[in-house]
Amino acid sequence: MKTKMMGITKATARSVTKAVEGMLPEMRWLIESARHRAMTAANLAMVTLYWNIGRVITRDLQQNAKRGGYGERLLERLAAELAREYALDIRSAIYGTCGGFTSHSKFHSQWL
Repeated sequence: MKTKMMGITKATARSVTKAVEGMLPEMRWLIESARHRAMTAANLAMVTLYWNIGRVITRDLQQNAKRGGYGERLLERLAAELAREYALDIRSAIYGTCGGFTSHSKFHSQWL
């Protein structure tokens, strides 16, 4: 009787239920596939970002490494500024690329 009040017959309601049950698995797969592709794209973007940050830092350090304390202070300032502006923790980029440069510094041990 309830289906009759909604303007559809029981046969139509059963048909809709069967159609929904048939479509849901494919729609779930589409949603999960899209989520996976989005996560993969985001991960690739972050890896590329950190690699490029490390490249920029390394280039500067190679040009200015002879200055006493330059590298340590540079990394401290960059980390602080980027964390403040973007809530971005660049330690992965710094130590993924420049870890050897700072491996014995106070800055390095402080962040591990």
